[in-house]
Amino acid sequence: MADLSPKEYNVKSIHALIFLIIMTAFLFWVNHDIPFYYDDIRQILKNSSIQNGIDLTALVNDRLRASRFLMNLSFAVNWLISGSAPWSFHLFNNLFHAINTALLFTLLTRIGGRNTLATGFTCLLFFLHPLQAEGVSYIMGRTELLKTLITLALLHLYLRNDRPKWLIYFLLVIAILIKETCVLIPLMFIVLDFTVLKKTSKEISKKEHLFYLSHIIWLIPFHLIFQFDKTHESVVGFSIFPFWEYLWSNLYYLFFTVSLFINPTQQAFIHEYVINPPLLETLLGLILLVAIASTIILQWRKRPVLAFMLSFFLISYLPNNSVLQFINPYAEYRLYQSIIVLCWLVGTFLIDGTKHRIARLTVGGVLLVFALTFHVLYLGLWKNPLSLWGHANVAYPQSLNIAGTLSDELAKRGLCYEALRVWDRACLDRTDVGIQVQCLNLKTILETRIGDVAQAKKHLIEMLQLYQRYPYHAPEVREGIYLSHPASQAFYHNVVALAWDSKDQGLFQQVLQEARLKHPGMFANFSLQNLLPMEPCFDKPF
Repeated sequence: MADLSPKEYNVKSIHALIFLIIMTAFLFWVNHDIPFYYDDIRQILKNSSIQNGIDLTALVNDRLRASRFLMNLSFAVNWLISGSAPWSFHLFNNLFHAINTALLFTLLTRIGGRNTLATGFTCLLFFLHPLQAEGVSYIMGRTELLKTLITLALLHLYLRNDRPKWLIYFLLVIAILIKETCVLIPLMFIVLDFTVLKKTSKEISKKEHLFYLSHIIWLIPFHLIFQFDKTHESVVGFSIFPFWEYLWSNLYYLFFTVSLFINPTQQAFIHEYVINPPLLETLLGLILLVAIASTIILQWRKRPVLAFMLSFFLISYLPNNSVLQFINPYAEYRLYQSIIVLCWLVGTFLIDGTKHRIARLTVGGVLLVFALTFHVLYLGLWKNPLSLWGHANVAYPQSLNIAGTLSDELAKRGLCYEALRVWDRACLDRTDVGIQVQCLNLKTILETRIGDVAQAKKHLIEMLQLYQRYPYHAPEVREGIYLSHPASQAFYHNVVALAWDSKDQGLFQQVLQEARLKHPGMFANFSLQNLLPMEPCFDKPF
């Protein structure tokens, strides 16, 4: 532990807190009007369970992410405060980010030595780095914010001499309702005792650890009470991602994380799962892993608790992709906790030394100014959905997730030709039947809107033919995207509507007859009044 006096420690903490309050207010001024994105739409704007006050029954039965009850509860509080306006959601996220930075500062001050400058730089870089834009300003990043908060708080409590056992146990139970992976935190305590505090196997197996581990029992009633998400069970796990592939992809993503840390403008909000990570980048990731691990090992003699904590945050990076994720296995908000290690490495290298101290401080100050500047610029990008998704599409032109989202955003604004161009480029040379059906569907919709009837009919017929040989499958990952087989009733409702919009009565009657044969109950009394009118387009062909 550090040998700071209580008085010195309290003064430094107060100074840090005042600075954090100022920076949090500044961050809120910049990001308070950033709109809802991606999962925000479904989880907040279209989620009635959080929109009826603090309705515990509704929150418990939330079908989206009921297992993350505390996140949903905080969203319900936000809805009470600001309704569908995003400012209170951002305010909460900013406050959680500030609390995490304060907890990190006090923890590093206790276990990281007397160099408060290095500790302060590490925490400021953690707070300001542009890579945190997604973790903090994307509202659904709150899961990571809360997970980090509970982890840092539990580390603080566990390292106290007068360890409050019941409070630790209570927070462990609460952690389960923040994120499922928090259930592993007691294992962190055991490894900490075994490796750093040098306790024997007999001491480690004593009642205290059994007491902490017993919190796992709460998973049984929680599993029965809350609607734990089972939607994607078929697309996660080692049945799709074998062990070697998991390790291989993590080495690649470690390199990619460091490259984002250095050049955060490469963020694209949704990163596709790389089925076959490039060899060179993967080998560079291996070198980086060895370098980071070596740096941590060198700290083990002088600061074993610090070295352990950094190891824990580095290891916590590993489940951020391949095994646990499906649609967006590598979204940057999941890096929120893990980049503590990179911030600390930069802070230690630049500040924690005696040679050329003034030069190091100058470089550190310039880095912080750059971090703040680019963080603000990146948040400016987030304020307009078209700019954000356009940025993502430029970085990943073949991504169907990004192309589909950008195309929808353009189509909502009546920019149909531009939307079709984006979708055409993303769908070029696709061979998977399911993806072809998905591509043809959106193309037909857009071509109908712009009045290209001949092309719309051609693609509609192709889509019907493809659907006949589209074998049913459980939800799965193909070409890096989550693909669900379209239900037959929904599919035919869609193509009947498209056939009507094509203005071809013969095609419409043919499709309607086919739909009635397959689903007589749904289409026997089909009414055209149920079809929504086609929205006009405002742009022109290129």
